[in-house]
Amino acid sequence: HQHKHLFVSNHRDIALDSAFVNVELHEHGYSTCQIAIGDNLMKHRMAELIFRINKSFVVIRSGNPRELYRASIELSQYISETIKNDVDSIWIAQRQGRAKDGNDRTQTSLLKMLGLSKNQELSHFIDLNIVPVAISYEYDPCDYLKTQEYINRMDNPNYKSTFDQDMKSLMLGMTGHKGEVHVNFGRVISEDIQLIDHDMNKKERLEKIAFLIDKQIYGWYHLSPINYIAYDILYPGEVYRSFYSKNEHDEMKEYFTKRLSTFKGRYYKEAHRYLLGMYANPVFNKQKLVDNLGL
Repeated sequence: HQHKHLFVSNHRDIALDSAFVNVELHEHGYSTCQIAIGDNLMKHRMAELIFRINKSFVVIRSGNPRELYRASIELSQYISETIKNDVDSIWIAQRQGRAKDGNDRTQTSLLKMLGLSKNQELSHFIDLNIVPVAISYEYDPCDYLKTQEYINRMDNPNYKSTFDQDMKSLMLGMTGHKGEVHVNFGRVISEDIQLIDHDMNKKERLEKIAFLIDKQIYGWYHLSPINYIAYDILYPGEVYRSFYSKNEHDEMKEYFTKRLSTFKGRYYKEAHRYLLGMYANPVFNKQKLVDNLGL
């Protein structure tokens, strides 16, 4: 008998993160999971069809605060009942929106929503059978689009991408070159949650659960030469020189130069730091994990 799980994964690609999880589950003889998708992505018929095929349900993100709160409670109850009644496993991203800078971090607001139906009780999170999932793409086809968005936001802090731009990212993410893709499933964190101090306040508990998820995502994230090279270019010192060849270094340097060719003048330095940071941050996070845990 297959227990149902809540798969919480890092979020890089609008459609493919969840699709790859379902492909892996199917190919290994497990039933596919339901996918939580923001209502902002269901406004376009093409996007709607892609997500409907992928067994999706809609997360309400538009409305006044009261409507959003009510929708969050309903979502929390739906996820809880679907898993606890052994109906289906569920995939949800660790944050609202993609980690465009490559810095994967579980938002406590997501965990707060998950706990709404049971007043954030630790036993509720134990019963959700949470499994962290680390998804890595060697290349991000949308890396320069994400960099452009970052630069736009520097110019205008209130900048928001248009629906058409989101659709462009969706299609480019699906069709663009990604190189090697790795999907690594962690282990259920229920036993770790059992060890959390009950005297902690609710905020501290959620932060601890977020850390348990992040710890596995950082640990299981598959690093490629491009990640190590980006790190060594950003933080000169060639700390990871043994993880790539000179040819790979030259190839990746050329790749970054091409991706940055549209960012001339005023914001070139910021674009350079952001684009390379996108690939270097997973190395930084894994190193931090190793340093903190003495692995």
